[in-house]
Amino acid sequence: MKKLRIALIALVIALAAVGVAACTGEKKPASEHTVTFQIAGGGSIEPQTVKDGETAVKPADPERIGWTFDGWYLGDTEYKFTEKVTEDITLTARFTSVLGGDGTAASPFTIDTAEELELMSEYISLGASEFVSANYIQTANIVSALGEPVKNFTGIYDGGNKTLSLIAPLFGTLGGTVKNLTVSGEITSDAENAGLIANVADGAVISDVSASGSVAASRGIAGGIAGVFGGRMEYVNSSVSVTGLIAGGIAGESNGAILNSVVTSNVSAERSAGGVAGVLGENALVQNCGFSGNVRAGESAGGVAGNKEAGSAIFRAFVFGKSKIEGETAGGIAGALGFDLMKYDDVFKCMVGTSVAVEGSKSETECDGVFNLDAFAALGLPAAVWDVGGETPALKAERDELPSQVTLSVNGEESSAPYGSHVQGELFDDDGLHFSVLFELDFNAELSTIEVSNEALQGVFAGGNSELEFTANGALYTESRATGTKTLTYTGSRVNYEKYYDSWWGEYVDYAAHVHAYTDGTTEYAFMIEKELIKEGEPDFIGYLYMFEKKDGKWALAKEWTPKTDIFAGSYVSTSQTTNLYLVVDGAYTVDTVENTEVGCYYTKFTVYVDGEISRTVNGRGITAMFYGSSANTNAYIPALVYAEDNENSLDVVRYVDGELVSYAYSNFGSYVYSDFLAAGTWFDGEKTYVINTQDKTVALDGGAAVQYTLSEEDGSISFSASGVDYNLMLGLNAFGDYKLYSTDSAKQFVAVSYADGALAGTWLSGDTSITVGESSVTVNGEAATGVRNAVYNDALALRFVDSNNAEYFLVQYNDSVALLYKSGVRAFAVKEETLELYEGVFASFVNGRRAEITINADFTGSYKLGEEVWQITPRLIFNEGLGLVTVSFEANGTTYVIAFYNETTVVAVDVYSAEQWVFTTSEIISEFVVSTHTNGTQMLEITSSGTYAIYDRGESKGTFTALTASYLERYGFSLVVYDGENIDRFFTLDDAGNMFLYDGESGDVICSFVSDSAVQAAVGTYVSNNGFGEGLLVRTTLHADGRITETYTDKNGVKHENEERNWNPQIVFTDTAKTKTQLVLLIQDEATNMFVYYYKQPLGLSVFGEIIYFNEDIFEYMALSNAYKTPDGGVVQIAGASAIDYNGVRYSVTNIESTESGATISLEYPDWLSPVQGALVFAKADGNITVTFTTGSDTLALTPVEIEELEEPVGTFRNGETIYTVDKFTNNNGETKLRLSFSEFTANGVKKYTLLHSGFRIADNGETLIAMSDVIAGTRYIRKDGDNLIVYSTLSEVAPKTATPVAAVNISKYAKTYESDTKTAVIDVKSYDWGDTITLKITENENTATYNYSCSYYSGETYAMAFNTYDDDYNEVYIYVRVTENSDGSITISIGEQKDEQEGDERYTWENSIPLPPPPPPPPPLP
Repeated sequence: MKKLRIALIALVIALAAVGVAACTGEKKPASEHTVTFQIAGGGSIEPQTVKDGETAVKPADPERIGWTFDGWYLGDTEYKFTEKVTEDITLTARFTSVLGGDGTAASPFTIDTAEELELMSEYISLGASEFVSANYIQTANIVSALGEPVKNFTGIYDGGNKTLSLIAPLFGTLGGTVKNLTVSGEITSDAENAGLIANVADGAVISDVSASGSVAASRGIAGGIAGVFGGRMEYVNSSVSVTGLIAGGIAGESNGAILNSVVTSNVSAERSAGGVAGVLGENALVQNCGFSGNVRAGESAGGVAGNKEAGSAIFRAFVFGKSKIEGETAGGIAGALGFDLMKYDDVFKCMVGTSVAVEGSKSETECDGVFNLDAFAALGLPAAVWDVGGETPALKAERDELPSQVTLSVNGEESSAPYGSHVQGELFDDDGLHFSVLFELDFNAELSTIEVSNEALQGVFAGGNSELEFTANGALYTESRATGTKTLTYTGSRVNYEKYYDSWWGEYVDYAAHVHAYTDGTTEYAFMIEKELIKEGEPDFIGYLYMFEKKDGKWALAKEWTPKTDIFAGSYVSTSQTTNLYLVVDGAYTVDTVENTEVGCYYTKFTVYVDGEISRTVNGRGITAMFYGSSANTNAYIPALVYAEDNENSLDVVRYVDGELVSYAYSNFGSYVYSDFLAAGTWFDGEKTYVINTQDKTVALDGGAAVQYTLSEEDGSISFSASGVDYNLMLGLNAFGDYKLYSTDSAKQFVAVSYADGALAGTWLSGDTSITVGESSVTVNGEAATGVRNAVYNDALALRFVDSNNAEYFLVQYNDSVALLYKSGVRAFAVKEETLELYEGVFASFVNGRRAEITINADFTGSYKLGEEVWQITPRLIFNEGLGLVTVSFEANGTTYVIAFYNETTVVAVDVYSAEQWVFTTSEIISEFVVSTHTNGTQMLEITSSGTYAIYDRGESKGTFTALTASYLERYGFSLVVYDGENIDRFFTLDDAGNMFLYDGESGDVICSFVSDSAVQAAVGTYVSNNGFGEGLLVRTTLHADGRITETYTDKNGVKHENEERNWNPQIVFTDTAKTKTQLVLLIQDEATNMFVYYYKQPLGLSVFGEIIYFNEDIFEYMALSNAYKTPDGGVVQIAGASAIDYNGVRYSVTNIESTESGATISLEYPDWLSPVQGALVFAKADGNITVTFTTGSDTLALTPVEIEELEEPVGTFRNGETIYTVDKFTNNNGETKLRLSFSEFTANGVKKYTLLHSGFRIADNGETLIAMSDVIAGTRYIRKDGDNLIVYSTLSEVAPKTATPVAAVNISKYAKTYESDTKTAVIDVKSYDWGDTITLKITENENTATYNYSCSYYSGETYAMAFNTYDDDYNEVYIYVRVTENSDGSITISIGEQKDEQEGDERYTWENSIPLPPPPPPPPPLP
């Protein structure tokens, strides 16, 4: 039945419900009958009661969205309402679908026009539920004008293998199925999600879809097929270019399965971008998919997924071709990888082609299971759907039927699962790797579970002040002494395979990260050994134990653990014969902070002696670790000591190998053996002295006779007996990195330290305490101390004494300028008096509009000045242990201040009571901010010496001054800020050139800049320029003394503008790298483009990017005389720009210009690096006449001005031989109109296309005035119009230039048609965009299509022709040529071949004109 469109679609109005006798139980009279009405699809009509023998009344026709009412039927017979009613009857309303069919699988609704697609959308939007979940089939190719997506579709849309062109996404929300569809469109959306098929696909099935075009959602999530996808998608070919906040070639965000699909397009995003998915969500899957194209992201970019969240999987994906992946973090497969301790991060059997470029500002994200190869056939893609015969896999046009379920054998038991499902599990394949089950058609491996033993977690570990001791079935966890010990019960383990990439060896190395789970009954814990790859001929690993706690359902890193062992204690020397390298490891386990983490460690000292002299000494920390060697997956380790030098890249790992201590980083020094070399010297234990002579192997105790000692081979201790006592001493280190000797006998423990007389001599200051240490006396605050003696305190040499109040002191040297002072056991820092010299001087600041100054004198006096108030201060030196800095404290203004250096010129003063901070700098720097005659042109700036400022119009009153406060901003340095309550409203900075910049406090953008007004006044004057070809635009720019800039000019429409005022800003810039020369820059705002254009002050005037030249008004009188001059011998001198003169092909640079009363002299230099040639262009004016001379070297030539012809604009299309020249005018981004020359040339390397822009006028050697057209690559061509022809010069001296005759411009769109040959089809396609046209040629034979891109047009003989190109498998450029013939019958024939000109064997195709030519007119009637 012919489908009809209803004239008006309205909501179905439900009629009032009725109650009849049958419903109420009332008995109906025998003489009455009931007529009931049934309406499919909802709605109701009140039943009628009709007397026997009478007729029923026909009700109003019922309405049903999307259907046409056919009438009322009694059974299969139409009811006319003329029949007499003699019994109860039921009448049924029958309808015919407007779309045809009834929406069932057997009879789906049919869509064969754009109007019917619009009807489908309207029915669904009006709430007709039967259309929401119905079956549809598209029966014709459609170009849709649907401006809004179809809403909330849950049915089945079968594209019927037809094409659909869209201007908006097909579906807003898709919960149903889309299949068998070729779709295209250019989608630009402001929605949160956007995709060609659906903005959001939740629980959807999408299959057998080909897509092309573009999707852009700058503020949302964009995908080539779906913005956000959940469900199942397979057999998709997408060439959709995608742009968004988050973007993916198929899905912006995928939470479902994407299978057996290929993307060939470009994807870009502000955040995350992926060739397949921008974000791959938890439990999502990409399997058997390929990508080729460019991916660019501001954050993470990946060839498959920009951001791969934990628990997702990528299996058998490949990235091929000359793809480029760019992002802050970038990876060939995934840009960023999510992490969850108990989930696998699955990337398996993926390949990235060797021609793929990956560029990231951060380190490249390396994925597990990725190989940088081009052997894509080795991926093992299912042969049922993939053609793997070529170098790059391709989806088969016809594939085998696939089962919906596959069978998998696990531990010998079979189980089934949907093809393409993704399951996390404890399964392992025959390689020993875990396998997060990815069910696919041809996967038939036997899998088995694996049990991981607990053997790796044995022994005692330390983590700061915490301790962990593993037992057979659990662990004892002592978090701290205060919390006691918890008992942890072992609950299970698993393996999470990690992979490291060795950049030296160019290969991946796997290791098994065993994860062990424990619980204390309340909290879940997991321990994992993370291994670090180090190198020594082959990859070796060291490991650390990490503890995770489960909080709020998520695992979080809680602590790092290291083995607790003291087997490394001792003093060692390398066995090298040339260099002595010593390592000392202290035997006392201590807790220290490394990178903000508390770790257990041992103090180490590393010393290198060369020729008996110390070459280098490094104090450090040795952290114990587990050394695994090159066997990555072993659980067995040996203890190792890891320590880093000052250079973080210098890592050493020391461990015992076959009883020898071996250095990892310095293996060329041999192994380590115990040494007593560093024990030589005098030692003091607080009572006795020990003089150790390592050459004689003797010890003299307290000046007594020397006795022999032995060096133990077991622990490196020094053993001897003296006065009947046995001693065993070990060399170690104290907390300051100084050597100590300590007794290893538990019964008599003591420490001896290196002894030196006078080590603490000088005056030490600690708060109010002053301690002076002389040769044989100590004074405390000027009073003599008693009980002065040397002592050992906290493993360091100390001076012990008692003050007049019987307080006991120990003074311990910390470094050259700081000591530790213990008074009655309470520790404080003491600073050497000379340290105050660092702070001597005057520091200045502005504090809320008042000047502040801190003056510190060498005699510990000074002052603090705030505004007019002054306080005399007594500075005190204080050591800040946290900062590691010596600071100064003083009291003033009723509070205490502490000042510390921030950098060389900046100190920070802190009020210790209010915690307010003020920034001070040198008085010289603060004085540079005090200005009174700075200007931004029309406004003046004054910053007073008291710290206030005002900005006011030039010549007007200064008005109100605003308070300033000094600050230091990380990005800007020392600044003066204005506070708006709590926030910075605006601030000033000063640069080296003297520019005062005013910034917006919120955005950090420059508001304007101020410079000295004297620099502006020096540039006051008028500058003139000829502003471009064909416009005759003389522009006169004047900088007035009052700071205004005005311009007088005639615009391109012929309207003259007199003295138009411009907004502008001045700036001083350096013109040399030594920063000794400056010049003024005028930043003039172009109101047409609202952009600032840079005008540089030059000796000869101003220039704009070197293109438009503004000369001083006086000089312009001479320069405007002519742009070219002839020499007596026929040579040409030309003014070639703001800073150059050309003479016979040699370019001289302008070095200076001087204007005099009688003329002007332009000084020149030819920059020959062997011998620069000096020159000059001199203009002399006498009796109203101007003479021009040119000097080069020793030659002086009289010049004659050459008349520049008034040239006709050569706009049009011209032809010389095969070459087509096009001359037109265009407007650039700055609103300037430029002349443009375009042409193409055939070379041995293919087609070269050139676009040249007008760059001035030149005089040819034959005297003709030419228009110079220039390009950086193509160089310069010179053109002029000669009658109707275009004359093209390659050089100014060319004798026989090319003559190009006018031809009609060809609009290639007229050839955008489908052409047929005997065996092939050729399609020329033209698509127009804002930025231009894209033209392609597609040639199809036996369903195989080759695509070529338009390169250029030319003439083959007298035939119009076009060149197209593509790339072969080796990425070599391949050309194909199309020649066009328009036939007399209106048809068009094209000849296609591999040569520029027609050859025998070229294929010929024809487009038949579908409109027949009109018959010839009848002959005229005979004359009467």
